[in-house]
Amino acid sequence: MKAIAAETNADGRIEVFGVNADGLIFHQTQTSPGDWTGSAWAQFDGLLSSIAAARNADGRLEIFGSNSNGGIYHRLQTTPGSWAGSSWQPFDGLLTQVAAEQDRAGLIELFGVNSTGGIYYRSQTSPGSWSGSSWVHLDGTLSTIAAARSGSTTISAAEPATPSAPRLTASMIAPVSS
Repeated sequence: MKAIAAETNADGRIEVFGVNADGLIFHQTQTSPGDWTGSAWAQFDGLLSSIAAARNADGRLEIFGSNSNGGIYHRLQTTPGSWAGSSWQPFDGLLTQVAAEQDRAGLIELFGVNSTGGIYYRSQTSPGSWSGSSWVHLDGTLSTIAAARSGSTTISAAEPATPSAPRLTASMIAPVSS
């Protein structure tokens, strides 16, 4: 896999997501917490070049990705632990890489980098809803990005687009939801 993400389902089972060199999207879920016995990779429809995952306040996982054309998509479990009937939904904008994490209020924060290194951020407007959310352009340029939550703060770590630039974190570049 050339890109991977993982998140824990509401029932405690870890689910891993991956994108292979051809852009095909796969996922694998533990059969029970801590047990991969009998678990197998299953393929999602679509093609992506990057992938991220986060858990919504209601326990449903949401995955995010960008494709080779920069299109940004997300897919939400229909119920906690189930992708049956779910489908990819587009976001506006163009990004080459995405990262996501849930903040203290239960809102998912999505970060991304575009083809010129521009940094963007958006957050759910209420748990499980992106309605009315829009991208905010952040200062700086990056080539990669990742997000994690530490206590009550969502942070993002990334590599600068140029080797001489300082390493940036979200506490320096992005508003942090409370």
